[in-house]
Amino acid sequence: MTRAYVALGANLGDPVAAVQAAFDALAALPQTRLAARSSLYRTAPVSLAAQPDFINAAAALDTELPPLDLLAALLAVEASAGRLRRERNGPRSLDLDLLLHGDTVLVTPALSLPHPRLHLRAFVLAPLGEIAPDLALPGRGSVAALAAGGGAPVHRAPMNLPVLWQTVILLALSNVFMTFAWYAHLKHLNEKPWWVAALISWGIALFEYLIQVPANRIGNTELSLAQLKILQEVITLTVFVPFVVFYMHQPLKLDYLWAALCMLGAIYFVFRP
Repeated sequence: MTRAYVALGANLGDPVAAVQAAFDALAALPQTRLAARSSLYRTAPVSLAAQPDFINAAAALDTELPPLDLLAALLAVEASAGRLRRERNGPRSLDLDLLLHGDTVLVTPALSLPHPRLHLRAFVLAPLGEIAPDLALPGRGSVAALAAGGGAPVHRAPMNLPVLWQTVILLALSNVFMTFAWYAHLKHLNEKPWWVAALISWGIALFEYLIQVPANRIGNTELSLAQLKILQEVITLTVFVPFVVFYMHQPLKLDYLWAALCMLGAIYFVFRP
């Protein structure tokens, strides 16, 4: 197999998601293995300033595809991501550049290897230097040395939590408020009129809904309603059991374990492919 390097970039829509999806697409290319992937980097546009910042990254591929076949595969991935080539250096949903393909030196109308502007692009050198710092560019020196030479500022992009984890965290927080709204009055407000307990519970439940509504909106971008519902019930039980035992001081029952096992079964069936 031949080691090839690819630069990834995007600045339209959700560029972080686009680049992460592109990594998955590279890993699925025929006769190709994704050998390494860099962190994500945020960079300002180089030419046309009136556009969003880019998210850039680099990937190392071990491939049996010849250069032009690999280029065709990369262009197909771009097309599947909605790439439209309207203007040079303009905004794009996804950009994949073949930088190097082993020791291949190639100059054609479709492809030049090594990439002729690789040594000039800080937004390519920074992620490439992360996964291949000792890689030498013919006549230019090592990638690490070139990256250290300056250029436009390149900043590592903050890590974005996957949608599932965002949803789980928000639902867990909302369930804390829900559990206290529904049951804490049984400990503290039993001697008060029911409407007093109801008003206080509604006040607590407001925070539940302020968190749960965005949690469900975020989750529904990738999860079905059935998956969201089962996830909610699992989190409810996970929050409820410690609340009952440690806050309400009621005994832990083996039945809680059986209920948890049933929930795990539900998770399996609604999340399986």
